[in-house]
Amino acid sequence: MKQVQLLPHVASSRGFTLSELLISISIMSILSGITAVGFSSASQAMKGNAGMQQVRAQLRLARDLAISQRRSMEVQFIAPNEIRTIRWEIPSGMTTVNQYFLEGNVEFHRFSSVPDTPDGFGITGPVSFTGQTSRFLSNGHFVDEDGAFSSGNIFLAIQGQPSSQRAVTIFGGTGRSRAYRWDGTQWLE
Repeated sequence: MKQVQLLPHVASSRGFTLSELLISISIMSILSGITAVGFSSASQAMKGNAGMQQVRAQLRLARDLAISQRRSMEVQFIAPNEIRTIRWEIPSGMTTVNQYFLEGNVEFHRFSSVPDTPDGFGITGPVSFTGQTSRFLSNGHFVDEDGAFSSGNIFLAIQGQPSSQRAVTIFGGTGRSRAYRWDGTQWLE
């Protein structure tokens, strides 16, 4: 009878040792943890961006309605996350034409460590304009209750998440807005 001799590579193909498995599992756990932390931070930044775009869309809608309907459109920012557009009727009265709630836990909020935007309109709160009420006129201007141009800031963030800090500024003379995101050290457009 002939003996069969095992080749060296056949003998070593039995599987992983316990220490090799533990090392592999440890490496995968570390990589999973890093990915989860990175995804959480990115997710909050994306929610902040979405909130910023929602505010800009509501401002554009109010301005477009004012121009197309030839009526003043008051924009109210109601804490924590509501934007209401109200049409001023002629000769008197008001009608709510749009009510919108920001999504993704985004609220009107400014972290105290965050400075004013580069436009320098000042900070009196998360929503900061020159007058008590602000509205778009039929010519597209954004004005306060006295009819003076109302420029200001709207700060947005998710509570406890500084990476979500965003701001929208509005220019009273044109009714146009500009968006900023906070990178931890400065505002970026």
